[in-house]
Amino acid sequence: MVLAVVCAGAGALAGAAVASPGWSAPSDFPLPAKEPGSLGQTGYQIAYQAGGTATIAYLEILSLAPVQTVLHAGVLPPGGTYREQLRIPSTAGSIPFEPKLAEAPSGAAVLQWAVLEGSEPETSPLAYLTSYRAAGSGAWEAPVTVATDATRKKSFSDTLVPAISTNGTAAAGVEHLDPSMLSGGYRADVAVHAPGGAWGAPTQISPANDSVANMSLALGFDAGGDLTAAFRLELPNTRHTLAAERRPASSGVWGSLEDVTGSDVTSDAEGPALGVAPDGSAALAFQYVHYAGSKTLDVNAVTRSGATGSWTEPVDVAAGGASSGPMAARVSPTDHAYVLYSFQGKSSGEDCVGAVRSPVGTNAFTSPHCVSPTNFNPGFGGVALLGNDAYFAWSGQPSGGENYVTEGSRWLDASPMPDSFTDLDAPAKSIRLEQIVSDEDGSVAAFWNAEVAPKEFKLRAAAFDAGAPNLLGATIPASAVAGQPVAMSASFADLWSGLGEPPSWSFGDGTSAGGAQVSHIYAAPGTYTVTVTAHDGLGNATSSTYSIAVAPAAPLPPPTLRLVGSKVVGQSVVLQLACTGAPCTGEAKLTTREKLRGGKLIAVQARHGKTRTTYKTATVGAARLALATGQTLSVPVALIATGRGLLARLKKLPVSLTITASPAIPVKHFTIFAPKRRAKHKKR
Repeated sequence: MVLAVVCAGAGALAGAAVASPGWSAPSDFPLPAKEPGSLGQTGYQIAYQAGGTATIAYLEILSLAPVQTVLHAGVLPPGGTYREQLRIPSTAGSIPFEPKLAEAPSGAAVLQWAVLEGSEPETSPLAYLTSYRAAGSGAWEAPVTVATDATRKKSFSDTLVPAISTNGTAAAGVEHLDPSMLSGGYRADVAVHAPGGAWGAPTQISPANDSVANMSLALGFDAGGDLTAAFRLELPNTRHTLAAERRPASSGVWGSLEDVTGSDVTSDAEGPALGVAPDGSAALAFQYVHYAGSKTLDVNAVTRSGATGSWTEPVDVAAGGASSGPMAARVSPTDHAYVLYSFQGKSSGEDCVGAVRSPVGTNAFTSPHCVSPTNFNPGFGGVALLGNDAYFAWSGQPSGGENYVTEGSRWLDASPMPDSFTDLDAPAKSIRLEQIVSDEDGSVAAFWNAEVAPKEFKLRAAAFDAGAPNLLGATIPASAVAGQPVAMSASFADLWSGLGEPPSWSFGDGTSAGGAQVSHIYAAPGTYTVTVTAHDGLGNATSSTYSIAVAPAAPLPPPTLRLVGSKVVGQSVVLQLACTGAPCTGEAKLTTREKLRGGKLIAVQARHGKTRTTYKTATVGAARLALATGQTLSVPVALIATGRGLLARLKKLPVSLTITASPAIPVKHFTIFAPKRRAKHKKR
């Protein structure tokens, strides 16, 4: 057991805007906060469910002498914060460590861990526990024990292998010490949890007396819940053969042992790496050590077509080097088997990370191809699938260099060759690739531990980001009224590349806007489709549409104009008007009646032979009125040229105010006085 303390800080995952899609800029993965008194966190396991919510399992180190740990598991939704779901602290005689995690797109998950049943990390016996989380649940079931060890050998390492099918069937595999095995070695036990059920009793899948080689157990499910296991089986002559077993979901019974490589005493099988496709097709990659003649160590592979097909004969997929070994194997939904391997050439200039591909059920592997630079010492590598395409990530050291690097590549299903490599991060004194997984949201993510400063390690991540931002929430009313503003809002988050420009809106009536919060007025009733779109920093876009029914505006009551106040200001009558009901329009007019102007009779009318003076009404000011519903407005009605001409010859001008309005406003009378003239100064 290794309890290495890795201290990792939290940080936002944000990348530069480049062509879409592509590898995002690397960043520190946002890990949960440390517990008080923590010496650090280690053993990170990260898996995803549909929509990009991450499940994170890790170990908190509280003390090394004596050993005290806390096992954590929780979820991190896009744009959210970590929420813990499981916390198992150390107790007397039960110290958890080495978490292992697998998760289905539905959110069903299986977590395994070992428990130190004593205070001595190197010699105390171990127990192996597992827990299941159902799809859609925020709680883990009570842990169950898969296996226990009565004794412990200091030089032996146990292996925990969780696996889960897309249908929620889970398996917890343990390769652990059993003194009754050949050479006092290992056995392989597997427990299976049916979706909606409980853990079944663990089954020893390795032969009763033959030892399983250390750290060789591999498990894989197809989409129907059929389980395949592979392991190295020790032969009496210290050689190993590669064996496989199958457990059909229909029967729940393990089948007979399959000797994949044959019990050839002149060769030794090391590994394996296992990949299983949704239809049950599978690939096994392993190192074959041949002792006949000159000793060679070559990466070999076998495949099978479907869940019931037979394994092909082993084929050397990277011949010609001094040594090669498997790093990972996967099978795509189109039944392409991919093998990622380390290659040591006959000179250091040929060393690299390589990849090959073949249709399952055949030995038609492509020619060996270096996906890394040459003159490169491989470390750890993995393969993940995004649809039918394979994505690779690895860490290693350029030959003769002091620093380590982490790199990535992809092999498109329709392409005959993989892409060239991409450096995922700056070189560091120490880098170890931990895993590469699909984020179940359109991207694949690689994780690695990097020594960013002396003895300071951080969990770093980058993704081949082909996924669009996630919509966290939107507020779009289902109904509105024509002519009235409608408030709308939407919130987005992106897992890897950050958000680009603010969200854009199309309101369905030929108009648009931008921003997280917008307001819009529909001019006419009808049913409209509202579309909100967001882009990430790489240009990947997501859109959501909503339907909004716009009703006709309710008829307003007739317009009512009120005269709130009025006064004479200079040569104007200033009105204070208020409008209710529908919008108000009209006219305000100032008139005057005088019989003489400058001593002259305005009008004389003869009647019955007599002469009498009549009056003529003259308009001396007017203003148009236009008030919106609920508006109060100050309107000046100023004297026009006629009025100003009269006032220039008179000291005062009586006027009458008439307002065309509903209801009627009584006529008001005012007197406008001529402005005072300044006295002229006489010249001396």
